[in-house]
Amino acid sequence: MNSSNFDNPHGLSNTNNYSTAEDLAKLCAYSMRNALFRKIVQTKKYSYSIKMTVDKVDAETTASNESIEEERGTSSNRYDE
Repeated sequence: MNSSNFDNPHGLSNTNNYSTAEDLAKLCAYSMRNALFRKIVQTKKYSYSIKMTVDKVDAETTASNESIEEERGTSSNRYDE
C-alpha cells in the first residue's frame, strides 16, 4: 500500500485521507483474513442497549451491505478457514 494515507480513522472531511482502488483491495483482502473482522462485516443485524443516566435506550443496527443478503455460499464466505 504505497498510494494511501489515512490521517484519521473515520475519513470524514479530511483531504489528507486518500487511497487507490488497488490499495483498498489489498486492505480488504488482508482484513478478511481475521476471523473477528469477517464476523463483524458479515453481521446482518445487531441489537444493543444504551444505558443513559436516567433512561435506558434500546437500539438496533442493521447492515446496509446488500451483498450479505445475496448468495452467502459464494463471495461472502470465501474467506472462511
